Order: sequence, then C-alpha cells, then structure tokens
Amino acid sequence: MIIRHESSTELHFYRQHDHGIISGTLATYLQDRLLPFPNAVRDQWLTAVRDHDIGWTELDEEILWDEEKPEPYQFEHYPALAKTRAYERGINQVEKQSILAGLLCSMHLSSFFEGATSLLPEERNFLNKEHQRQEQLYLQQPLTKDQLDASLHLLQFCDHLSLYICQNKPGSYKINEFPWYKEGFAYRSGALRNHPILGWWTDENRVVLHPFPFKSSVNVLMPYKRLEKEGLHPNNINDRFHRASVEYLTVQFAPIEEEDVWQKQF
Repeated sequence: MIIRHESSTELHFYRQHDHGIISGTLATYLQDRLLPFPNAVRDQWLTAVRDHDIGWTELDEEILWDEEKPEPYQFEHYPALAKTRAYERGINQVEKQSILAGLLCSMHLSSFFEGATSLLPEERNFLNKEHQRQEQLYLQQPLTKDQLDASLHLLQFCDHLSLYICQNKPGSYKINEFPWYKEGFAYRSGALRNHPILGWWTDENRVVLHPFPFKSSVNVLMPYKRLEKEGLHPNNINDRFHRASVEYLTVQFAPIEEEDVWQKQF
C-alpha cells in the first residue's frame, strides 16, 4: 500500500496494483522514439509495466500496523518476508503471461535490493533466486542486453511517474515534494538529449513534464481511499478501510506551456 499523509488529520491509501495500472496507461502514450525494443515485443513490455506490482494485490486487502511508528506500514518498510513473497508471487504471475515481461519484473523488483550494504536473510534469498531466474529467462527472450537494460529503465520511469502522483500532495510546490523527485526523474534517453525530465504540479489536477515524453497530454484516474487519523488504531483500521468509499484523483500529464512559470516552484 502506498500511504500519503495528506494532512495532519488525514491519510490517503493507494493500492499498489492500481498504481501499476496507471504506469501501464502512461506507457502506452510514450513517443515511439523512446522505445528501445522492436514493435513485436511492445505488448510484452507493456504487460511488465502494468503488472509489475500485481503481487501486492493480496497484501493490499489487509493493512498492517507498524507498532514502532505507530502508523500503517508504508510499502518501503513493509515486513521483508511478506513483501519478498509477494514480489515472487507477482513475478510468477507475469512470467506465465510473457517470459520477457517476467524477466523485466524480476529485474525491476530485484533492483530494490542490489547494492544494499546489508540485507535480511529473506531479502538475500529473494535476490539469489531471482538472479537464477533471470539467467534462465534471459536465454529465452529476444532482446539484446542493451535493449533489455533500456527497457527496464523505461519501465522504471513509468513506475516513478505514477508514484509521483501518489506520493506528492496534488498541487505541491517543488520544494515540498517527496525527496525522490525534487531534482527530476532518473530516466535518461539519447532521444531527449539525455536531459533529466522534470515534473511539477501547476495545480491540483495537472502535472507538466519537460522534456515531454508522450505523444500527447495524458489524463489518468487514480483510485484511492481516505481515512481520518483520529481514533485510528490496529484494531479498527481494516474495518474503516474496507468501509471507506473509493475516490478518484484526476491528473493530466501535459507539456509545458508559456504560462507555466515553473521556476516559482523551487
């Protein structure tokens, strides 16, 4: 679950797979010049983008409470055993649809642990198993190593674009954004002269990106639920969550226009 502290009195909850579906929607609008793979595998790549978090579906049916905070567990700090099992379950599901998509999801989810100075035993076990899977699947898919790496980076860009609207309060000033995005997105492409892509909110329903990676403006609907913090505790959070109505955040990703004086956001 992606959870944002909307205010001092309110939490917003976004299901992981809902966010993944939005990533997949955004991916369908990318300019053709950004796609590092032949058109024959485009649908397989889109499957990987859309379903990269499908393993969270079961976990997001029940909210776990972090007694140390105390507050609901964010996805970054979710208990390692349950999280890595969900990752593996999701990769298995995707691999049944497409070997290439399964490989990309495995690479994406493994990247969260690679380079870590220390890992829990369950994280190390997950990483080792996925490296073995990747070696096997690589031999069964059509892309070169360079194409595969570029396809992964583009998947991760779509992932972060969708996360951007979940982790930031709509309309936020750049200085108040989640730390991952204050200096732009990590994705680089020679087609965009390797410029970092910057994003910022112009109002509560519009995000501009520059350079602009899409064929046209893209409108998305992100489902979420809201809960009041007052009186929230581990014994009532799931009941309150399941009774809460689904709401929708409407966001347009658009190219910069003359009136978007983005410097004031910093």
